[in-house]
Amino acid sequence: MKLYERDEIHHPAKESFHPIAGLHQFKPLIPESRQFTDDWTAIPLPDVQKPQLPRISLIRPEFSSPHGGCIAGYGFVVRLNNLSIMLTALHVLDPIIKTNNVDCSIKNINHTGDELPALMLKVNLYDVLETRWVLHLVATCHSMLSLRHARIDVPEPDASADIAAFEVNDKPVLNPLNLAKNLPQKGDAVWLHVKKEDCGNLISAVVVECTEQTLIFRFAEINGTEPKYTSGAPLVDRSGKVVGINIGAGRYAGQRFGHANHVANIRRHLESTNSISFRSSAY
Repeated sequence: MKLYERDEIHHPAKESFHPIAGLHQFKPLIPESRQFTDDWTAIPLPDVQKPQLPRISLIRPEFSSPHGGCIAGYGFVVRLNNLSIMLTALHVLDPIIKTNNVDCSIKNINHTGDELPALMLKVNLYDVLETRWVLHLVATCHSMLSLRHARIDVPEPDASADIAAFEVNDKPVLNPLNLAKNLPQKGDAVWLHVKKEDCGNLISAVVVECTEQTLIFRFAEINGTEPKYTSGAPLVDRSGKVVGINIGAGRYAGQRFGHANHVANIRRHLESTNSISFRSSAY
């Protein structure tokens, strides 16, 4: 509370190096021809109506651990097998990762995914769309799921390992989103759900690449200031279902792009956990 009032909450933390400082890098994961990357700027933005999303599904998480805490980025709540799960990007927890000396990088072959859950004391979830969101605690999380394949420091734009998940203490005030059943295709309309009231908290974009490892999208031009620190926010399709977890944004060829951990990878990570039981057909 006091940090918020004094404007001393920062994301990412000043000493953070996950993700990389400055703009995110956008280039084909496997080098291709110039025509391939030119397609990213040429794909038209579909003229379709924005989805209607429920209130109190987009949240701002506050993480607590034995060696400090942080308020960072975004998260969102989904309903899976009668459980409410908060999803975000793993790199959002970078201050926790560093102060507790946990190595979640792809270089650490001994990482099991149990290290951070063992250290997580509590996660508060705030209604980030409120003006003074820090006064609007809507839920808490009592456990972090162990995702053994979740990692940071994966070269961009591969976002397939950047995920963290938490089991939410149920509260009726929450309105969970649904995961999409299928991957988006090149040319599909998508929206980044973040706090930006002048566009209805939904920023329009078009998918320009979707592979096993990547989901890259190009934003429409927006009025005013571009939102910052949007890691962990949901990327949704025209039906309002989640197709990815936002990882970051940057510029390529003069246009603004984002990249996300897509829904197929989200399902793969959740199905790998021993914390709770998921069945693909159930969600």
